[in-house]
Amino acid sequence: MLSLFSKRQVNAGSFLIIAILLIFQVFSSLHPLDLEVWQRSAPLAKLIVQVLGLELLKNPWFDFFSAFLLILFQLILVYNLLNKVKNLEKYSVLATWLYCFLLHLFPAWSKFSPPLIALTILLFILYRIYGAIDDKANHFVFLSSTLIGISFLLWYPSIVLIAFLFLVLFEYNVLNFKRFLIITLSFLLPIIWFVSYFILTGQQMTLLYEFSNFHITSLDFHYLKWYQYASLFVLLTLTLLGLLQAINFSSKTVKMSRLFIKSLFNLIGFSLLGLMLSTNDFSYSLMFFLFPVAVFLALFINIFKRPRVAELLHLTILLCVLVSFVTIYLG
Repeated sequence: MLSLFSKRQVNAGSFLIIAILLIFQVFSSLHPLDLEVWQRSAPLAKLIVQVLGLELLKNPWFDFFSAFLLILFQLILVYNLLNKVKNLEKYSVLATWLYCFLLHLFPAWSKFSPPLIALTILLFILYRIYGAIDDKANHFVFLSSTLIGISFLLWYPSIVLIAFLFLVLFEYNVLNFKRFLIITLSFLLPIIWFVSYFILTGQQMTLLYEFSNFHITSLDFHYLKWYQYASLFVLLTLTLLGLLQAINFSSKTVKMSRLFIKSLFNLIGFSLLGLMLSTNDFSYSLMFFLFPVAVFLALFINIFKRPRVAELLHLTILLCVLVSFVTIYLG
């Protein structure tokens, strides 16, 4: 089965990815909407609820198409992003396949929500960075920072992406004082517009109340069954092994791939810092880890030269995701 997710079988692999996405999204759209993720998120998320209305958000058809399009866009970004990194392009189809599965580890992850929108913005920013890292123009920096500002207004933990953007540009030696100012001002631009709207409409106290939720909070856990924890433990173990393989891989490859792997480690570090900025369930904060995890797992699978061992590992990952998704879906 793994042979279907090689670069030589990109068409067959893409067909399977879209097919499994459709199946997952049909079931996800029928799963009850988590209203708390909208009502306890950042102020722009609550404004979207007011504009769209709860009835539309609860509509399975709206949820299916909106989430499906966002996730499909994410999958395209993951595939194209890896294709831009030398020596990692051969893992692009497999990593995209694994990412599609991992995003459905919890049914709530694949529903239209502020974290899903923020995750889409994150992947687009990564794509823009690695697509224009050598570009002397500053438009990609302005666009990336502005999108982070919008993402922050939707999902508070997104603010850590500003520090991540600074560090990535610094490591690629493309950060200067001019770009520092562009990043800072463009990040503040959507926030200033949003605050101005509330002030001009006489909703200053509402805005102050909404922003008062931006602080370090205790993590909110939902308890799972033992076999769900077992599935998560297996995935975590394989991810850590994949991380070790990524470290080994980065020491033997070209500079571009090495810096890319290092940026994934930085993303994990900043995402860990953002965990306690969420006022929602802890699991939503794990979504920013999905892209690095998919890459690490793809690297780990491919260290095994025996096809049977690699296939067994691959099927174990898929089974863990299915156990978690199905058992949580069925309640």
